[in-house]
Amino acid sequence: MSKFKKYSFLEETVNISFPEGWKVEFKDSNLAEVQFPFGPYPTLGCYLKCFDGPKINSEEKIKEYLLEGIDNQSTLKKYGDYTYILKYEFKAADEKLILWKILYYLKPRSYREVRLSIAWPDKEEANILINSIVESMSEVINKIKFNKEKTIHDEAATIGYKLENIKLKKYNLWNALNIYLPERWEVKRDKEEKLANIEISDKNNFNFFCEYFNITRKTNIGSKDSVVTKFLEEITKDVSILNENLIKSDNDNYIFSFYSLEKVNDSEMINHIWYRLHLKSSKLLIASFVFNYSKKNQIIGKVYKQKIDSLIKSSELI
Repeated sequence: MSKFKKYSFLEETVNISFPEGWKVEFKDSNLAEVQFPFGPYPTLGCYLKCFDGPKINSEEKIKEYLLEGIDNQSTLKKYGDYTYILKYEFKAADEKLILWKILYYLKPRSYREVRLSIAWPDKEEANILINSIVESMSEVINKIKFNKEKTIHDEAATIGYKLENIKLKKYNLWNALNIYLPERWEVKRDKEEKLANIEISDKNNFNFFCEYFNITRKTNIGSKDSVVTKFLEEITKDVSILNENLIKSDNDNYIFSFYSLEKVNDSEMINHIWYRLHLKSSKLLIASFVFNYSKKNQIIGKVYKQKIDSLIKSSELI
């Protein structure tokens, strides 16, 4: 009998045990790749997520969710009161694939999902190797343990669902920026300084700020892209930035985003920063946004950051 080694995912929301000879490499907190003793290929993909599912409120809807995009020839079983396991096998012209979906229900509406998948060439030698792996997978799946208590990742999933469906209100700030924000978030504007403190309801440990300004530009000096690039280089020259991203859209609009880390009173803070820019004939219009929180709150912070990012991308400088 093989010995198994336990691996924890999502801060022990899910524990999965694999045979000791299988090499598990974490790609992210919810993503791993498993290599087998016979070599680096093929690999077993391992993906996990927590989600809030108020509309998946019956056993029939659970089955519909698991079978979405999959034919009815798949094997779907229920274990105990809260765990559902689906096994799907697919064969193409020269390749085979097996997908396992394991869904765990935590009352009243939280779900944890594990997806395990492996694909390999449909050749006799490969089939023999994979058959032994598939036999072991039954034990791997039976050993999966789900936390019976709600974790921070379940909370993040609940918040994410609420933010997806939250009611928005349109704001016109300083006759310069149109932006939709959740109705429950309070916008405190400084009309003279063109600053705004946006208070996120129920999250007084998160800070979200917005500022508007513009600068005069000389015409016919450099391309439009070079004007924007030069400005961004200037404002970030003394900042250590991470994960920088510049998006250019139609009508000379740009969004530049990144994050930085800093120490504040012995607490490490994460600062997400965006610059929304609109290049006009004689001016560069700029709206800057800062969203920050303590690194210890980053699981929930990332959920709010994703929502804020979408709100900024749909905003408009006028």
